[in-house]
Amino acid sequence: MRADRLLSMMLLLQAKGKLTADELSEALGVSVRTIYRDIDALSMAGVPIYTQSGTGGGCYLDEGYRISLTGLTRPQIRSLFASGGAGPLQDLGLADAVEDTLLKLLAALPPMHRHEAEQMRQRIHFDPSGWYFSYEPTPELDQMYQAVWESRQIAVTYRKSDGTVTETMLDPYGLVAKASIWYLVAAKPDGVVRTYRLVRFDRIDLQPTIFDRPATFDLKAYWDQSISAFQSRWPNYPVTLRVHHEYVHVFEQVMPDRFEVMEHIDATWIRFNVLFGSIEEARAFVLGMREAVIVEEPRELHDTVIEWARKILEFHGELT
Repeated sequence: MRADRLLSMMLLLQAKGKLTADELSEALGVSVRTIYRDIDALSMAGVPIYTQSGTGGGCYLDEGYRISLTGLTRPQIRSLFASGGAGPLQDLGLADAVEDTLLKLLAALPPMHRHEAEQMRQRIHFDPSGWYFSYEPTPELDQMYQAVWESRQIAVTYRKSDGTVTETMLDPYGLVAKASIWYLVAAKPDGVVRTYRLVRFDRIDLQPTIFDRPATFDLKAYWDQSISAFQSRWPNYPVTLRVHHEYVHVFEQVMPDRFEVMEHIDATWIRFNVLFGSIEEARAFVLGMREAVIVEEPRELHDTVIEWARKILEFHGELT
């Protein structure tokens, strides 16, 4: 345990330059007295660590001394510094520890790898929080990763959610994995940055042209802002339906991003969770599906579907 603490102390001092004993004590979770004992131990072991008293003083390493993580390969460095992944740790109060660990690792990297580590943080972002839908394959991921990493333009054919197909050139800024779904963040020819779902690319052709990535663009900040705006428009009326197996294709075509298969009840019926924008939208959909769906939850939707079905019968009965 003490060996880990001594290494952490050296990495902190290397990353931040100079820290007081109180700051080291708080960062490492030990007493100030223990900090001074550790400094003595490091000094006796030949580590050039010093203390300076008075205003502006503190503990510091000799400027020429560096801890080098030369054993790390390039793929290992990239995997360590991919942006994000700390979402669930935020709930546990550990997200700051993740960032602090990365800061220590960054300080310990040889200069030639430090720039590459920062590049990785700006090109790949992992958002572990889930959508309402599940895994989808992305066979074109390797090619897209190459385009993002090498800052190469791509010529693409893309299918929008409404089925329309467009062909365009894109500057791929970064990739984002939200749960198991991969997205591309890219700039269009007019400079507008948009988010694209990888599974909807029908064609991806790498171009020899290298684009200039804006120095001020931050992938995580862009994604967080986009998610916030998107979720403000997200349907928020959850419904559980029993769906006839012959009509699953309707959900796949009409609302591919808004349903989740829960279980196969028997050879005929499948239980779905579906997100609608409102009870009115859900009611219209269920009535349109007639005998192909059964409302299980919520009860209010079940009741209003029956009520409207009766009104329809009464209305058409009056017409005849």
